[in-house]
Amino acid sequence: MQAALNSGTIVVTGPVDLVQGGQGIIARMPIFNEDGSDWGVVSLVIDPDSLFAGIDFNQDPNYHFAFRRSSDEFLIRGAAEVFQADALVTSIGAPTESWQLASYPRDHAWLSSPQPFLYQWLVGIVIISSLLNTIVLRGKSQVNITATVGITLYRQ
Repeated sequence: MQAALNSGTIVVTGPVDLVQGGQGIIARMPIFNEDGSDWGVVSLVIDPDSLFAGIDFNQDPNYHFAFRRSSDEFLIRGAAEVFQADALVTSIGAPTESWQLASYPRDHAWLSSPQPFLYQWLVGIVIISSLLNTIVLRGKSQVNITATVGITLYRQ
């Protein structure tokens, strides 16, 4: 509670063990009187099981997900192996707490096969080559027009 009062903003912690049993993610928001003095703190307890069930955490058929607290690497959901693999990891921060969310393909390969990548790469090369070819041809046609008309389009 004191962290919320000191920071003047919402403070999120957890998951923590609750006195009444189970675990919860606690959000605390300070409330101040009109003169700026402390009035108190409003707390909201979020059930992590309900939270993750509501977002279908780890139900994706193609990816493993894991979620942990950054400070002590306490695993909240998923498997610790996801963080040890070549995972995509992002941080989620709050003023007093931060977490990490990791994702890794279930088939252990970010690219399922080289063909789609090769195809996209070749299409990119064709597009870039076409653009360069157009630029070169346009430049040549401007030079030809200039030579034919006998005027200078650009002065140095």
